[in-house]
Amino acid sequence: MKLITSDLKKQFAKQGDTSTKDPSDVMVLAKFFCPWNAHVWFATDYYEDTKSCFGYVNLSDDQNAELGYFDIEEMEAIDGPFGLKIERDIHWVPRSLKLVIEKKGKIL
Repeated sequence: MKLITSDLKKQFAKQGDTSTKDPSDVMVLAKFFCPWNAHVWFATDYYEDTKSCFGYVNLSDDQNAELGYFDIEEMEAIDGPFGLKIERDIHWVPRSLKLVIEKKGKIL
């Protein structure tokens, strides 16, 4: 599965740089998940030149969940058990970054 589609690129471009915005004004535009564990990535920004995203990351440890950068090409290259891959939640509806952080990523 392609994690970043052309439609998502347009949404990221429309939202623009979120680095100086209040988290309640920033939308999480994409959610990625690992089907063989509880790792989730919530993207607010996408950087075409480095094929990376910025957003909220929870790698199954609520105490260490944090905002940070993650590499999309690296995620696409991961091969999990039985050939599983990191996936994009195709049913994701953009939500406020503040809500995602408050819930520690434990939302739909």
